[in-house]
Amino acid sequence: MIVFRPEKHSDVGKVIIKHNDTFTGSTITPEIKAQWLRDIGWTEEQVQHYDNAAIEYSIAGRSNKLTDVFNLFQRDYIWIEGFVFKDYKYARNTININGTGNVVINNRFENLGCVYSSPWHWTSGGVLRGDVTLPVSGKLNVVRNNYFQSIYGETLCYDSGSKDNIIAENTFIGAIGKNSDYSGSESSTLGGRFENNQFNAFAFNYSGGSVNGGTIWLDVCVRDFTALSFAKPNSAVKPGNVVDVELKLNKAAHETMTFEVVPVAGDARIGKDFRFADDQKITFNPGEKSKTVRVEILEGYDLDQLLVLKIQPVGNTKAEAVGGRNLHLFKIKRVTKSVLTVNDVGDSMGHSIVVYYESGEIVTINAKTREGYTFAG
Repeated sequence: MIVFRPEKHSDVGKVIIKHNDTFTGSTITPEIKAQWLRDIGWTEEQVQHYDNAAIEYSIAGRSNKLTDVFNLFQRDYIWIEGFVFKDYKYARNTININGTGNVVINNRFENLGCVYSSPWHWTSGGVLRGDVTLPVSGKLNVVRNNYFQSIYGETLCYDSGSKDNIIAENTFIGAIGKNSDYSGSESSTLGGRFENNQFNAFAFNYSGGSVNGGTIWLDVCVRDFTALSFAKPNSAVKPGNVVDVELKLNKAAHETMTFEVVPVAGDARIGKDFRFADDQKITFNPGEKSKTVRVEILEGYDLDQLLVLKIQPVGNTKAEAVGGRNLHLFKIKRVTKSVLTVNDVGDSMGHSIVVYYESGEIVTINAKTREGYTFAG
């Protein structure tokens, strides 16, 4: 692991890192501002909260000319500790984590951020909100015991593809609203925006509130997934039955979704003990909510059997589109008669009585006892 910390222990908490980007607004002329308005598609009234420095910053951001202080893009196992990042209002990321096993611990972030960048907007995978002071993506990264004060805009976020990360025991004081669009402003302590984020933790953090708009403590993208399940968990069937197995989405499909129903357990064999009367692959078109797959139970085997079917996603259909009831159990009742055997009967105690009976049938056994014996049955 590569460790970045002040060279002297006495300098911990005193080292101030300035950002490379400085925007004063001195380059903004009426012509440049007019071109900027044409580029972003907004009116003069809609951007009245932008000063010239903010316009200058926005132009640099749209041209991808902003820099990061610590850019850990595709870097692994970097430890950053003991720094003070202070006094730059217009910036990109202060620390950009995009890798594995990075640690940001015991640092101070004061009076900085990126309030003027771009409005947030939806993408196919979640919400994109421009620049963030400390974005986290990748896996097994830790942001712990840091102090954030007067941060402009979004402070941290779990960005696209983040998994198994921890943001814990941090302090957030006086968040300053980020312009969500031209009509208003908002703050976000933690933004998590993409549906493929998994198993991230945000725990034991303290928020001291916002000074411009309400703080959105957890601005996390939670997608209401459309998911497919079996309508019921099990069926009791007999040879010769053709069973309608119903599959239902929890809500109508909003896009094309394809699944396959496959046998995964049990002693019933496909082609010998059962067969699919319909295609195992089923496709839901937009607006559809339920489908049926028919399963035929074949003659032949003489003992009861079990069969378990499972739903699996196919192609571009996401794994999250499979609901909780993804298994269906068939109990195949093949034996028509049961056997009752009574052993060791008769004078010599060597005989057996064998009776065949069907389910629900009452079995009667005639018996007599000798003197001194009792019979219970």
